[in-house]
Amino acid sequence: MKYLPLYPILARYPFLRIASRVFSFNIEDELRKFLDTVEAAKRIVDKAIDGRVEYDRFTDESEFFCLGCEENCYDCQKRGTLEGCDLCMGCFENCSLYYPREAVERFYTNAKLSILTYIASRMIVSAMEDWVRMRYAVNEASYYSRLLREDVEESGKEPIVRLVAIDLGAKLKGWKMHVSTFVRVSARIKDDKWRLVNRKLRNGWVETTKAEVLRGLEELLRMKLFEKVPVSEAVSEAVRELSRKAKRESEKFAMDLGEVDLNCLPPCMREI
Repeated sequence: MKYLPLYPILARYPFLRIASRVFSFNIEDELRKFLDTVEAAKRIVDKAIDGRVEYDRFTDESEFFCLGCEENCYDCQKRGTLEGCDLCMGCFENCSLYYPREAVERFYTNAKLSILTYIASRMIVSAMEDWVRMRYAVNEASYYSRLLREDVEESGKEPIVRLVAIDLGAKLKGWKMHVSTFVRVSARIKDDKWRLVNRKLRNGWVETTKAEVLRGLEELLRMKLFEKVPVSEAVSEAVRELSRKAKRESEKFAMDLGEVDLNCLPPCMREI
């Protein structure tokens, strides 16, 4: 079936841009039709405000990943490794794998609901204060990073990690990171080992470990999730409800700080 192997991947990683190749629907209509996705998005954002992660997602335990599709694209020179993939997804489009109809429908539905939940959560935080969006981005990036670590450790699933890397704009060669990607992610990681001067660089590629690549992908994802997206009226009630909670949380934080005594600040800060 067309795109069948991508369904469980998109259920697990709904932020992938390739979702637009697999699914085509009116987001506003679908969010109003599948109200449980907005509720699921609310739970994700609600826990993010508290600094926690929601683990109840539309994923499927019986996941599979197949690279055995017929590949007719002459540009694909490294079939099965996803090295240099341009995300045309032609290989998955020609999928001839047979699965029972019930299983296919389950894979399809979980992927669709996961994508809608992801979109709704992005919309909700885009309508809220920056600190909420930042907590959401950090928590969700950490959640997906954990999934990537699981996949990279499981036999046969490394290509999924490479697919995610390409989708996020990361350039990899094996487990080496291109200098452009390394500089982009290292600028936001406060650790001396992420300074380019402390790394081995050869022909534009920085020697990095598998763990460092995963950390870099987490940072790229955090940046992606912090970006604002257009907000639909379908999430307006969720925004109002969660904004009230966020306001209480920010007021509590302000109370915890108490009144600042300017005399305790150094002269340079008092001048400011």
